[in-house]
Amino acid sequence: MILLDGKKLAQELQQRIAHEIEDFQRPLKLFIIQVGHDPASDVYIGQKLKAAAKVGITAVHEILQDAVTTQSMTFLKNQP
Repeated sequence: MILLDGKKLAQELQQRIAHEIEDFQRPLKLFIIQVGHDPASDVYIGQKLKAAAKVGITAVHEILQDAVTTQSMTFLKNQP
């Protein structure tokens, strides 16, 4: 039986990813679009934002109203 230290393994993986990201030509960006408010989604997105920050990825979180239409979201495709 092999016993793994999950926290240690996660830290090592995050460090490796951070070093790989440093070699990219352009900075990476995670763009999260949340439609409405769901407490479970808020927690999940919060975890993604923290994980991105740990490895050097810029994260943007946009929260839109429940009544948003697909057509009204076209402004997002021009985001840098």
